[in-house]
Amino acid sequence: MNDITLLGLSPSRRVGIGLRRTFQQELVVDELTAMENIQAIADHVSADRASARRKVAAALDFVGLSERRNALGGQLNLFERRMVEIAKTLIGRPKGILMDEPGAGLNEAETDRLRRLLIKIPPVFDTQLVLIDHDADLIASVCVETVVLDFGKRLAMGPTRAVLDDPLVRRAYLGRD
Repeated sequence: MNDITLLGLSPSRRVGIGLRRTFQQELVVDELTAMENIQAIADHVSADRASARRKVAAALDFVGLSERRNALGGQLNLFERRMVEIAKTLIGRPKGILMDEPGAGLNEAETDRLRRLLIKIPPVFDTQLVLIDHDADLIASVCVETVVLDFGKRLAMGPTRAVLDDPLVRRAYLGRD
């Protein structure tokens, strides 16, 4: 992926080079099952149907939705919908996954489950995660490096703990000195 300008690439080309993303508002089709939502992505990145089915089953298992595979998207709760979104990003050997506010709207127990799942993704899938989030606890437990922006300007960048302890960051985002 070195020396590739991403801005001009189509979404399908970005997927082809291994980039994935989730959105703050999950994009789960209500009329499709959890498995079919994930299968729709697998059909674009797998050469054969049998391989795609295996990848979908593995992704469902990884996010803990195997038992809900046949539930329609419209029947899934917010946490399960987030897990479908994450499972979609894991199909086809992703090199990088950008997640926009993956914990938005989740309760404390669900956020803890999300945290434990996110920590496992890089070593299991040999991929990099990039999180955009305001949850400092989630960032602290998942991220090794952190960049904090304030109105488009960089406030701090570096090892996560050092960035979260930075007085400018604490004042701007955590409301503390």
